[in-house]
Amino acid sequence: MTDRITVDDLRKVTLCVKGLRRYFNERGLDFKDFVKNGMTVEDAMLHGDEAFIRRVIEMKGQGDGEQ
Repeated sequence: MTDRITVDDLRKVTLCVKGLRRYFNERGLDFKDFVKNGMTVEDAMLHGDEAFIRRVIEMKGQGDGEQ
């Protein structure tokens, strides 16, 4: 499994870019940097709902053909 979460990973779990931008702005996070570089799983856990991030990781693994 990749240790980074990207905007495409979050869109796969039905999040829109507009909502993501608002989420990042509310937390003082750099949305443009996230779109360009993604975010480590560890950083995502620090700034987000752990259960949701785990679901994103699970879906990412399924998309990569991993279990």
